[in-house]
Amino acid sequence: MKFIISDNNQKGYLMSNESLKKSIEKFGKWMYKFELAEDVSTPLISEEFQKVHDTRKKMIFSKLDNIIKRWDNLRCLDIACNEGFYSFELAKKGIKEVIGFDAREINIDKANFIKKFMKVENTSFFVEDVEKINDELGDFDLVFVLGLLYHVENPMLILRKIRSLTKGICIIDTQVNRYDSNVDLGFGCTGFDKQTKDIIAIIKENDIEENITASITGLSFIPNKSGLFTMLREVGFTELEQIEPFPNSYEQYATHDRIIIIAK
Repeated sequence: MKFIISDNNQKGYLMSNESLKKSIEKFGKWMYKFELAEDVSTPLISEEFQKVHDTRKKMIFSKLDNIIKRWDNLRCLDIACNEGFYSFELAKKGIKEVIGFDAREINIDKANFIKKFMKVENTSFFVEDVEKINDELGDFDLVFVLGLLYHVENPMLILRKIRSLTKGICIIDTQVNRYDSNVDLGFGCTGFDKQTKDIIAIIKENDIEENITASITGLSFIPNKSGLFTMLREVGFTELEQIEPFPNSYEQYATHDRIIIIAK
């Protein structure tokens, strides 16, 4: 079977099934499975990721499909978009525009390959670190922040940036730590004690060179749920809703080690 690959700058050219396989294999392993043709899909880093993505997709769109009645006039920002999977899912909805960016160039190369293959016109991708993003992008009706927040060193800085770009709904998917008890600490001067349930765990990731799913700096700061909600309110989100997992969800969602929040 032959497939036509095209873009705005050149005529389409034919690619065989075998050539397509070789093209995607040049990128190495993938985070997301894209079904590109019969018996041709992107090879996953781990098959377990598919369970994560299936649950995440169902949880997110089961909510958004009830909230959003028209997609064709919306702008979306896909922060740390990885290979663009959710950008393309939004594009299928007929959304006006999706802009995705990621700190890893290889991820954007993959996203642009899929865009070119699938001929998706309402998406664009670029390479950038989320800490360097500013308001020149404008604001967005819908912002996706999936699998990022627990992989950054400066979560409050990034959440403030995210809030400034969100004029509608922000979807946040993140790991949270399990700690749920008060911590006592001396604070400021002798005899002045404090208690808090808002806790951030610090994880040192030593495999950032070979692990494309890790933090780009090697340090990850993972809040507990209480801390996450405090941080989101502090940057200006006033309405927070946790999307509950459905029966047979991927284990980490079922146990709430990983949660999805709708923030407005």
